[in-house]
Amino acid sequence: MGLIDKGLVSFKAWTVYNVEKLSQASHPTRQTHVTATDALTAAKNTEAQATLLNNQLGKTPESKEALRVVKDTRALANNAQHTQKRIAMIDVVKCRLFSLSQSFGCALREHGIKKEHCHGGKCNGVNCIRIMTKSQDLFSAFAASMETNEMPGTDDTLINKKTNQHAKMLGLLDAIWSNVQGIDAGLLPTKAQVLYLRKALDEGKSLWNQLDLGTLQPKWHVTFDGHLVDQVIKHGGLHCATVAKGL
Repeated sequence: MGLIDKGLVSFKAWTVYNVEKLSQASHPTRQTHVTATDALTAAKNTEAQATLLNNQLGKTPESKEALRVVKDTRALANNAQHTQKRIAMIDVVKCRLFSLSQSFGCALREHGIKKEHCHGGKCNGVNCIRIMTKSQDLFSAFAASMETNEMPGTDDTLINKKTNQHAKMLGLLDAIWSNVQGIDAGLLPTKAQVLYLRKALDEGKSLWNQLDLGTLQPKWHVTFDGHLVDQVIKHGGLHCATVAKGL
């Protein structure tokens, strides 16, 4: 649930700052976000160069101090960029009249998906399953909405790329979680099944990082950093592991 909601909210935030035709009053906020993102990219590049130079020079006191300075700069840029992301999330939650967020909500409801107030306005497990299984249809609808409410000069190729990437990401999550819900009625998985799961996890992790959705969350770590596949190999799936522990 957490990964699905994270992906959807991040996608909506991306549309607010890169696609949606906003009022004149919102332009300064959008520009601040763009500036913060560009500054973070530049800081990361500078840090990578300083790290390489530090290693080449044998980690001298001078090179280590230079690396410390650029790391501090990158940390400040990272905090500024995350602040703008939070602003984006607030903008999305507002769901302004005739906004893309509103049209996305309509597309979700047309496919039997709704947000639950008891989950803080997020989707519950049943709705998350529907989002994964209907990801291609949903993001095709999202792309169509964006093409009718985009700011001048928006690259439709970029819209198609982003929507396809997110649809594929959700499809991979569907493949991953379907694969781990107890394999072959409790039997340990075959080598082919483990290989399939590893491939889906590798592709999902790579795509998640390409989309820059963030990895500082326990659910991401458990899913993509080897713990999930180890659990499947040992217990045959999450369901079997739960039964084995008596939970």
